[in-house]
Amino acid sequence: MQRGTGYRRIEERLRALEQADEASPAYWLARASYFTERRLPDEVRAALDRAMELSKGDWSSRHEGRLLRLHVLDRYASWLAGQGEAGWRLYPPEFATVAPDSPVALGLARDLLTRAPKDHAQDAAALVWPVIRSQPVWQHNVVDDMIGWVADSRRDVDAFWAEAEALTVDSDPSRAWALGRVLERRRHPRASVVLRNALSRTEGGDWTLVSHDAERSCLRTGEWRAAEAILRKRHDRHGSVPDAHEPARLAAAAAQVGDCDEAIRLWKEALNLDRSVGASIEPLLVAGLRQPLVDLYTRLASEDPASVEVSRTLEYLRATK
Repeated sequence: MQRGTGYRRIEERLRALEQADEASPAYWLARASYFTERRLPDEVRAALDRAMELSKGDWSSRHEGRLLRLHVLDRYASWLAGQGEAGWRLYPPEFATVAPDSPVALGLARDLLTRAPKDHAQDAAALVWPVIRSQPVWQHNVVDDMIGWVADSRRDVDAFWAEAEALTVDSDPSRAWALGRVLERRRHPRASVVLRNALSRTEGGDWTLVSHDAERSCLRTGEWRAAEAILRKRHDRHGSVPDAHEPARLAAAAAQVGDCDEAIRLWKEALNLDRSVGASIEPLLVAGLRQPLVDLYTRLASEDPASVEVSRTLEYLRATK
């Protein structure tokens, strides 16, 4: 009884505000919530339809309007999905109402990708990719997953990657950074090239972040000399020295591609920074460098007899066949 009385009071307040707020999408969203609690789907649909109608307009020029329209779309699509209907279909018509290079178009694209079913991936990608192409700046934490999603919808994915890479030339370096991160996650052979392209044109605080991504990619592909150049430049810019694990990683990469003398040089640098190194010696052993390492650690044991790390590693190397 009290619950029913509470509903009536809420409804009375809503109806009292209806005339004053009849042009407000927010009012109709509130009504939709009320009718949802009352389990009146026809009334919910009518209220959401009204909110959709009232939130139309030149929303690309009004910040509040953009946010409200996206909110209305999200509410309606979620409700439709809960009714077993294709809520994602609300989004495609919206793309014709906004400029593809606008922030709101990016918001639409992101929301569409979260809702479009796999069997309509190509339809959604056909709307999303022009938006990504038109964005002058690719925010890597926003665009990364969207680019990957579009790629997965393409039959000729190699052609897509080539097209995407072409968009990074003579454009804002954020494009190359975002694309390079996507390619690196997929272990694509062009990842390090794209990330180095981004690094060569990046300025300011982002340079350090891009340098780490580019260095990791070069290490993965065996381009250890390029990785070392990036590492040295980063520490020069910051006036710092490497941590031991950094030249140790370079040593492992050099050993894996057969640059044995360089691997020993870099491992020795790591040891000079920290006797414990902080990285696995196994890649050097796999590359056949046990004897050069035994020689190196034997000299170090003579020079630094108090080092427990050196003596333990030397003992391990002598026991390894």
